[in-house]
Amino acid sequence: MATLTTFDPDLGAGNLQFKCTDFRVVDPAGTPPVVGPMTSQSNYVLNPEKPFNIEIDWEGDGWLLALWMNAMNSNWVIKAYAETVGPGEDIALSTGSLEPKANYTGSASHRKWTHTLTVPAGVLKEGNPGSENSGIYQISVTIFANSSIPGGYDVSGFTQKSITVRAEAPA
Repeated sequence: MATLTTFDPDLGAGNLQFKCTDFRVVDPAGTPPVVGPMTSQSNYVLNPEKPFNIEIDWEGDGWLLALWMNAMNSNWVIKAYAETVGPGEDIALSTGSLEPKANYTGSASHRKWTHTLTVPAGVLKEGNPGSENSGIYQISVTIFANSSIPGGYDVSGFTQKSITVRAEAPA
C-alpha cells in the first residue's frame, strides 16, 4: 500500500524528526479499523448517513525535540481531506481539530501523539449511476503546530495513504 508522509522540519536522525506512524479509517458500526497498521486492507464502503472516525498516530524524536516543542505556541491542529477519485468535489472532512501538544507519551527526546477526528454524517457524497459524483475518495491528513520563534520554525506535516473509501448508503 502506497503511503506518502512528510514533515518539516527534518533535521536528520538524532537531531529532530517527525513522522506519521499510523493512519486508520474506522467504520461507525464498530468494526475493526479499516486501515492500520500500514500494511492492512486499504478499501472500504462507508455509509455516508453515519459519522466515521479517522485515527492518526505521529511521533517526534531527537535531542532538539523538547526545545522545539517548548517553542510551539499552539496545540497541534489536525485536518482531514477527501480527494475524489473520478468525478465529484474534493471535501474538507474537518475544519481543524486540536490535540494538546502536552498530551503525549514518551520522553523529552521521543514523543508520541494519537488523535481521533470524527467526520459528521452527510459529509461524503454517495455516488449513484448517472450522477456527477463517483462517491469514491482517497483520504489525507495534515498536522500542524505554530512556533513562537520568528523565521518559520513551525512543524507541518501530512500523510496520504492509498485509503480508498466508497460512500454508499444501505439499500
